[in-house]
Amino acid sequence: MKLSDLSYITQENIDEACINVTSADMYREVHDFNARMLKFHRMRWQFRIEAWILVFISLVIVPFMTVVNGRDANLFVMTRLTMYFWLNFAIAALYVFCFCFFILHRREYHWRICLLYSLPTLLNREDMFCLMSSAMLAAVCCVLMFVMDKVDTQLKDEVGYPAFVELRITTKTEDVEEPDTELLGFEKYKARGLGDVEIPTLGEVGETLRNNDEL
Repeated sequence: MKLSDLSYITQENIDEACINVTSADMYREVHDFNARMLKFHRMRWQFRIEAWILVFISLVIVPFMTVVNGRDANLFVMTRLTMYFWLNFAIAALYVFCFCFFILHRREYHWRICLLYSLPTLLNREDMFCLMSSAMLAAVCCVLMFVMDKVDTQLKDEVGYPAFVELRITTKTEDVEEPDTELLGFEKYKARGLGDVEIPTLGEVGETLRNNDEL
């Protein structure tokens, strides 16, 4: 939904998160708009949860597994910092740099880019189990990236992005002018202050009514 698709809701209403409803058609549009905002707000929270999972895997698990499961770099058997250790450390550092640059800085949620900078983590593995575990982590990151990119693309095209705030509905009517007492023939009985009210007699009321009938 774009702003041009709305008949009554304006950008000013969205910025103020409030709209004054004056017709049934306007109410239906606002009701449908709020329902869509609630749906997109939930999708936004889902996107955030997936993003935090991706960050934890990419900045904690993948670098740790890249260093630990590398050839001659297993923490349980390693007795010295070998050349393979520094190679695995460089691969992990490269992975973290690419993730921070493309995902956190440029916010490009493309699974192909994720696959490209995940491939070096498959090199120099200790055994087939380590290779499969690294491949599984890369696959999980790519799947999360694919889902996030799909949701982000859908949300960007919607009106109200990124806050998706629901509109508060008011029903204020325009101020109605007070009727002119002179036209009614009772101007002489208008209250001018507290305690300053002239009470007409029955004769005066009858005379006023007769005058109105003649008009």
